[in-house]
Amino acid sequence: MALLGKRDWDFVRYKLKYADQSHPQFKKLDPLSQSLYELFHITVLPTLVRNYDRYSMASGVEIRMPFMDHRLVTYTFSLPWTSKIGGTYTKRIMRDALKGILPEPIRTRRDKIGWNAPFHEWFRGSLKSEIEELIATDVLSQKVKKAWQQFQKKTNPNFKDGQIIWTSLMPELWKKALFVGKHQ
Repeated sequence: MALLGKRDWDFVRYKLKYADQSHPQFKKLDPLSQSLYELFHITVLPTLVRNYDRYSMASGVEIRMPFMDHRLVTYTFSLPWTSKIGGTYTKRIMRDALKGILPEPIRTRRDKIGWNAPFHEWFRGSLKSEIEELIATDVLSQKVKKAWQQFQKKTNPNFKDGQIIWTSLMPELWKKALFVGKHQ
């Protein structure tokens, strides 16, 4: 059996999404549940599960996804959206369940991040010369140039420092890519 290529998988995902969206039960879901369903079955989660499986097999490390138990997932899908989001927090049911167990600053923190690209390391290493070249050719705005100069002055930049450069640089690079040869 031949493996499906990326275009094949894109087509399969499109067909699944279309079939799911036209199903009467899907139409009964509230907008949040519809979005979560698509994330869970069609877009993000299948990719995460596949990639985590590959990462773990490649490195001989077992990766656990404790909230992926089918009983827990099914139960969570059956809950109203007010159990999933509330009090300006996501993951409400989990946060509520852990009240009195986790310290409040941990249970209610909003700055949780997963694995992130090490922008700050890339900008000190493999991407530094490319950005310096863009600055030298006067492609980037003064705002990005100033942020880059501030970043270069830091002796030990962290993830947040790199993210500042990334979020100011990317829109300009996208704009440049989209309008190559066109008047801006």
